Amino acid sequence: MPTYWTPFHQYMENIRKCSSCPLVHKWEPYFKGYHTHLSRFRGKNVTMMEVGVQSGGSMMMWRSYFGPGLRYYGVDINPAAQQFESEWATIFIGDQADPAFWVSVKKMMLSPLDFFLDDGGHRMKQQITTFQLMYPEVKLNGVYACEDLATSYARRFGGVNQQPGALEGPRGSFIELSKQMIDWLNCYFSTGTVMGSKSCSMEFDAIPGATNFIQKGYSLHFYSQIMFIEKAKVVPPRNYRSGGYSISTGSSSTKWDGKHYDTPAAATAPIGI
Repeated sequence: MPTYWTPFHQYMENIRKCSSCPLVHKWEPYFKGYHTHLSRFRGKNVTMMEVGVQSGGSMMMWRSYFGPGLRYYGVDINPAAQQFESEWATIFIGDQADPAFWVSVKKMMLSPLDFFLDDGGHRMKQQITTFQLMYPEVKLNGVYACEDLATSYARRFGGVNQQPGALEGPRGSFIELSKQMIDWLNCYFSTGTVMGSKSCSMEFDAIPGATNFIQKGYSLHFYSQIMFIEKAKVVPPRNYRSGGYSISTGSSSTKWDGKHYDTPAAATAPIGI
């Protein structure tokens, strides 16, 4: 049994000896990430888009995980993938590196997305173009994920391998784009104002995808080979200060008088598991 057992592990175990079941190929760290960020959608009406239908196995896995309320949009470059269309699944055929293809897809979508998963061709142009055009289609409180990020280090996918001991990673890869997202996430502080500013640095505006991320990219989560973006409305940072007794930086002459506030009951109650 894996160290972290999820419904995805159970599904994979259930079909392990099923020679007629569509193939699913995933890496171990993905399942914990999936369950951590997507469990809130289980048993509800949920709309997802997955780039990379291939043999149809993953779409069946998602159907098993989310339940009958799943509305699935699949994207693949191979026309053979359309054989998996059904009353709950629509398959679009095209090149994810082509912006015109995504324009046509968005016109055919019936609703915004709760979850977008890029498991497509894994080339840098494909991943970056897909993020720039489809991240805005994920609604607030939704999730955008890109997996198989190992290709950011593989030259045949347009990445650059990182030499042992190197301090700088590959340039122009999706991994590098995700590092830039960390700056976007901290944009209110990027000018050096450690207590935050009321607006983000304007230098980000010229970067495709930055504006939407700055407004709605609430958090980033990395696991080996996979990244999740949780979307929510981002507001200018506000810090909170409570209590009165304070030791000034560098001071050693003050002493607390021992008085304190009553501890709220909620703070002393046992924490549920």
